[in-house]
Amino acid sequence: FGRLLLGGSSPAGASTTSRSALLFVAAAAVLLVLALLLHDDRRVSTVRRRRKMRASGGEPLSMMMLSEPPSWEAWRIDPAESLGSRASAPCRWAALLAGGDAITAPPAPVPGLGLPLAARAASNGSLCLRPEGDLLSDHVVREGRWFECDDLVPLLAIGALAAGPGAVALDVGANLGACTMQLLLSTDAPVVAFEPGAANLGLLSASVGALALRHPPVRRRAVLLPLALGDANSSFFLHPALGNAGHSVLGSSESAESLSRWDGSSFGSAERVVVRQADDILWPRQLRRERLPPPVAMMKIDVEGFECRALHGMRRLLGAGAVKTVKVEVFESALRAQGCSGSRLQQLLLGSGFRLFQSVEQLALVGCGRVPGGAAADPDALQVVAVAEGLPYNLYGLHCRRGHAKSRT
Repeated sequence: FGRLLLGGSSPAGASTTSRSALLFVAAAAVLLVLALLLHDDRRVSTVRRRRKMRASGGEPLSMMMLSEPPSWEAWRIDPAESLGSRASAPCRWAALLAGGDAITAPPAPVPGLGLPLAARAASNGSLCLRPEGDLLSDHVVREGRWFECDDLVPLLAIGALAAGPGAVALDVGANLGACTMQLLLSTDAPVVAFEPGAANLGLLSASVGALALRHPPVRRRAVLLPLALGDANSSFFLHPALGNAGHSVLGSSESAESLSRWDGSSFGSAERVVVRQADDILWPRQLRRERLPPPVAMMKIDVEGFECRALHGMRRLLGAGAVKTVKVEVFESALRAQGCSGSRLQQLLLGSGFRLFQSVEQLALVGCGRVPGGAAADPDALQVVAVAEGLPYNLYGLHCRRGHAKSRT
């Protein structure tokens, strides 16, 4: 075998050294072949194992839903290692009181609505926060939670009725993970969090990692994706707001400057982040003919004016009725800085088959049935106030259109 590799037989009288060299080359070649065969066996074994897990329903969420390169899977397994040099600031740990009444109590009884999530008391966890002086972090230290997350659990419960078993929750614009953590603590639903900022990712990863040490099943339920959702697969600069990391702005410096003129925000050094369309991440083109979209019981989206772009990038998911409920922040000045508006955002949701409400309680009361007098949401009235006072507000959407719905925008 060694002679073949060297291109012929060795001449008569070859030295012992030459024979030893031939034997060494032959042995190395044999070891190389064995290594290749072993690698192929492992690859085949991995494929078989994944097929078996898929058949049994035990395949990790990211393997089922995501079509990105292996780097995303590596992030799910060890996000701290995936951060590499993009290290975040040290943690300021605080208790996340997910066991409070506002979170553990199921929504008020409504005819036809149940609670398909596990009926268990939420356990408390710890949240890795920014140093003193950050708006959200300081609030969590004082109150034990972020108030904007309290209505996500009942909204998820309502959406799970329509979405069915295995439906996920999407946290679009996860920031440092206050809502992601409350969903993980208060429900049994899988949670997919989208957050492009390196510092926020470090904090969120630390919080989820600490929770997974106490509750190992969390590792299979939590998927952290280091990207933003938009209307194109590209990259943008992320401009972090000073003193309020949740107020960071995606896009050009002009977008940040426009918002700064509107509300007086100040921004730090920008970082370039990855932007992807949700359709390509959760329901990739090559799978749309053979697989239904993943069921999404609830989507929270708070991306400081990038909401319209994010919704444009998930038109196929929305049109297919995959997303059952949504909570979206409408911040007029931030939307206008991105070339959108509150009215335009409402039309995107209405055109995708959602009925809009001012609260979860109103959504649960009315649902998709006939609207009793005085019970319907009036998004236009909210929009008038938002334009006049410059204040953000939340809209809650319930998908009510059956079958495939095309957006009007």
